[in-house]
Amino acid sequence: MRVSPKDALKPDLASMLASGGLVTDLRSITRRSKLCLTRVFVDTPSKEHVPWLVLGESRVETQRERHDGSWRLSAFLGGGVTDVEEDSAYALRLPLVGLFFERVSYQSSHLTAWVDPNAGPTGFERFHVPRPGYDPAKLPNAWMCETCKPSHPIVPEGYYVPPFDPELYRIVRGARVEIEVGVVET
Repeated sequence: MRVSPKDALKPDLASMLASGGLVTDLRSITRRSKLCLTRVFVDTPSKEHVPWLVLGESRVETQRERHDGSWRLSAFLGGGVTDVEEDSAYALRLPLVGLFFERVSYQSSHLTAWVDPNAGPTGFERFHVPRPGYDPAKLPNAWMCETCKPSHPIVPEGYYVPPFDPELYRIVRGARVEIEVGVVET
């Protein structure tokens, strides 16, 4: 396989994740990030417990529509951001399997799970986790709602959740993750 000089300069996504260089910090776009802190660490083939996701308020819930022990870590966008139907838009939705409770320690809950290996492009619950820099409210075709008071951002059609990222999913598919949900330390 030939690699073009342009592609040879691109950092490999898997290497970036394994080195801790692909931390997606969503605190600036998730709800209550001054009070709540959620951190997700992922095990890579070469290293355990690599920082991956940082966000504010989150939810860990069963995927009720599946009834098979599947779970989801999700977080809404802050600032009143909605989709065109005025439903709260998501900053991420990470499908999980095999979730178990580790401990509560100093106001922080610790959970372990695996990224759902069946959450690909045709899976029932798709993988909707963005890369660093994601903010759909800043997309060129986002707009401010003029009906509601106060006005709030509306994300473009198709951005109710982050788009499926096949390359990122391929790297973390089936990987063990550790989730810490707690409060911001002052």
